[in-house]
Amino acid sequence: PPAYLQIASAVREAIERGRIVSGERLPSCRRLAEDFGVHRHTVMASMNELKAQGWIESRERSGYVVVGDLPAKYFASRRYASDGAVQEIRLPFARNSDVAPPHEPGPRLTFDLSTGRPDVRLFPIAEFRSCVSDSLRTVDDDLMGYGDPRGTPRIRQALANHLRSARGITDRDIFVTNSSVEGIFLLAHLFLKHGDCAGIEGIGFRPAVDAIRSTGAALVPVSVGPAGLDPDDLERKLRKSKIKLLYLTPLHQYPTTVTLGIENRKRIYALAQKYGFAIVEDDYDHEYHYASQPLEPMAAADPRGLVMYVSSFSKMLFPAIRVGFMALPNYVSTGLQHLRRMINRQSNTIIQEAVARWMEEGGLKRHLSKTRRLYARRRDVLCHTIESLRADGLDLEYKTPGGGMTLWVNVHTDSNDLARAAALRGIRLTPDAVSYCEPYAEKSHVRLGFAAHDEDELRRGGRILGELLQEDAE
Repeated sequence: PPAYLQIASAVREAIERGRIVSGERLPSCRRLAEDFGVHRHTVMASMNELKAQGWIESRERSGYVVVGDLPAKYFASRRYASDGAVQEIRLPFARNSDVAPPHEPGPRLTFDLSTGRPDVRLFPIAEFRSCVSDSLRTVDDDLMGYGDPRGTPRIRQALANHLRSARGITDRDIFVTNSSVEGIFLLAHLFLKHGDCAGIEGIGFRPAVDAIRSTGAALVPVSVGPAGLDPDDLERKLRKSKIKLLYLTPLHQYPTTVTLGIENRKRIYALAQKYGFAIVEDDYDHEYHYASQPLEPMAAADPRGLVMYVSSFSKMLFPAIRVGFMALPNYVSTGLQHLRRMINRQSNTIIQEAVARWMEEGGLKRHLSKTRRLYARRRDVLCHTIESLRADGLDLEYKTPGGGMTLWVNVHTDSNDLARAAALRGIRLTPDAVSYCEPYAEKSHVRLGFAAHDEDELRRGGRILGELLQEDAE
C-alpha cells in the first residue's frame, strides 16, 4: 500500500489497542514525518484518511485528536473493548479451572505427580541422536518432499512388526500421526458429522473428548465403574441414541487405570455389531503392564473391522517426540488420507526414519525392558508410601493397578482444594474434576503419576502429600 495508508494503519492499530486513547492529542505532522522518515505532506494525507474513517478530528490550536466516540462497528467486529482490552470470546469446548489439566502446561514444581508421564531422564538420547544423524546423512529427495500421508514405508513396516509381536495386531493399515489425539480427531471427523451421537467414557481423557466434540456431534457419556466401561449402561444409551462412534480406553482406563475384562469387551463388540457403530480404541501405554501379560487389544480380534486402534510413542519414548500411530481396517484409509492432506499433509519424515532405525536396531525393546522394570518398582514404592500414610490414620483408598503409570486414589476430601494446597508445597496433582465428562457429585479422587520420579522423590513427595492430608483432617 502507499506510504500514507501504511501510516494511517499504524496509527489506527495504536488507537484500537489502547496505546493512544480517546481525547489524546497526536504528535505533530512534522514530528510524525521525522519518525516515519517521509515527507510532511504524506503524513497529512494519512491524517485526512483517518479523519475520513472517523478515528481522529482536527481541533484549532490542538492539532489532531483521537475522537471520543470510536467507530463502534469496527470494534464490534474485532471484539475490542473501548479501553483496548480484548473481550472474552467463549469457545465451544473451553473449560475454566484454577487447576491446570494434565495435558496442559503448568508451573514447574518440585514433584509433578499429575500425569502418567515417562521419566525422560531415562531415555537414551545419545543412542537416538545417532539414529537422527544417520537419517539426515542418508536422506534422499523423497524424504525431503511431500510423501505418503500415512507415513514413510520404513516406519510403517517397523510399527507393523512391533504391533504384531508386542500387541498381537496384524493385517492392518498403519497410519502415522503427530499424536494419538490427532488420530482421534481424524477418525472422529471421518465417522461423525454435526448432530450425530458419539459415546464416550463418563470419566475420561478430555483432549480426546474435545477432539470428538469438535465435529459438532452430541456426546453420550457412558458410566465407568470398578470394571471399566459399563456395557449395561452402554446398551441403555444405545436404545435412546443412535451412537455412531464409541471412544474407549480398555487396557488402562483413563484415569482410573481399571482394565476392561474379556467378557465386557466381547459384550461391547457385540453391541457394536448389533447397533452398527465403530470403536476407537486408545491404547496409550500398552507395554507398561506389570502383574502379567496385558490383554491383547480389541483390534487384535476384530473380524468385522469395527475397531480403530490408536496409540503413540509419548509414553514409550517422551512426549515431545510427537509420533502417534493408528492400525486401521483398510476401508478407512482413503478417507483418512484425504483428511490428513487438508490438515497438515504428513508428519516429520526425518523423525519417522530415525524412530524406525532405532526400532530396527533394538533400541525400543531395550528401553521398554529397562523402564518397565523401573516403573513397576516405582509403582510399588508409591503404594508402600500410601500404605504408610494409611497406617498413620489417613483415610485413603486405592487399588494397586496391574499396569499403567498412575494410581487412582480416593483422598476423602475435596480434590480441587487438595490440588491447590499441594501446589503451594511444590506438588502438582490432578483432581478428578478435570476428567469428568458428565455431571458428577463425587470429587475426592486424585491421579498420582509415579513413572516420572525416582524412588526417593516419590517417598519425599508422598510424605508432603501426607502432611497436607493430615492438616486437612485436623
